[in-house]
Amino acid sequence: YKLDVTGDSLFTGNMKVDGNLEVTGSLTVEVDNFTVASSALVLGDASGDTLTINSTSVSIPNDLNFDSNTLFIDAGNNRVGVGTNTPSVNLEVEDTGTASTLIDIISKNDNAGADAGLRFYHGASPALKGAVGYNAGSGNIFLTHGSYDNEHISIDSNGRVGIGTTSPTQLLEIQGAESETYQYPLVLRNPYNNETALDFGVGLKLMFDDNSQNKWAAIAYEANAAWGNAGDLQFYVDGYTNASPVMTMRNGGKVGIGV
Repeated sequence: YKLDVTGDSLFTGNMKVDGNLEVTGSLTVEVDNFTVASSALVLGDASGDTLTINSTSVSIPNDLNFDSNTLFIDAGNNRVGVGTNTPSVNLEVEDTGTASTLIDIISKNDNAGADAGLRFYHGASPALKGAVGYNAGSGNIFLTHGSYDNEHISIDSNGRVGIGTTSPTQLLEIQGAESETYQYPLVLRNPYNNETALDFGVGLKLMFDDNSQNKWAAIAYEANAAWGNAGDLQFYVDGYTNASPVMTMRNGGKVGIGV
């Protein structure tokens, strides 16, 4: 049998379709519940078709997979996978190809205050704990702890790194807090400690970039007592060919040059 309907029609009760249902034009369904019992449901017949859902929410109780793992929603664990259907964390991005795996954060606003970045919140009443991003005003890449506007580490457009400053003038510039107290903005530490070994230390090494290890000098603090309870300040010049320090400042205050 064939049913041809022209104009508006009202169906009350249940309507069962065995086989194919083909609608040419527009179909508007206004029901409390609409169930399609099918192992496969195809909406649209061309790549340019658009599916619009005019609703405040969409509830999907089971997993949802778009385009063979391009986007996967794990309903049981409330996780999202991009490129994977087994996300192990809240959001997991995976790529098995040979190209780089990247996540782009794009701000198309040219205003100086339109930064782009990631912010991190934590706690039962989530509070801002830190951020990493791009400062559109200064052009710096930054890392913060706590307040979003308090940049602790900054990298400017010339590759210079500032710690405690957003305007470094050298490749690495460290600025301590503004205070009348004595400060150590940079501390170098060797955590090794031994009851008998006296050949460990920590220091700064200065090198020429000639693609070799032949030209360097150093300033080092080296242990001279068990457990590193005391040490000497040693100065090395041309350390590759001269393993002995050219000057030593003993912890007792004596200075030796060439010995």
